[in-house]
Amino acid sequence: MSEEKVDLTKFVKGFVQPVEWWKAASTTLKIAVVVVIIYFVYQFFFAKKTVQTQNITAQPGSHVQITQTSKERKYFIPFVEGGIEQKSGTSRAGYVRAGLRFEF
Repeated sequence: MSEEKVDLTKFVKGFVQPVEWWKAASTTLKIAVVVVIIYFVYQFFFAKKTVQTQNITAQPGSHVQITQTSKERKYFIPFVEGGIEQKSGTSRAGYVRAGLRFEF
């Protein structure tokens, strides 16, 4: 096997060249944009939304009752389901359905 010599000056000059810095910065920016898009898609479609309500009931001469409830909701729920159905005596069919269920 041939041994290659490492040129340290060439290695150090690679960090100073603006073209290399531009490539690194643009690649980092592209990766950051993709991560942000994935995060927002996750928050919009898959993260649970928490709805909090608080009711305070006070009447003259009575104790105060405070009721606080929190309810987690997912508005867009992906699903996959499969099944087998038999239409006639010997005829069988299988299916797989996938979709997105909306709950309001």
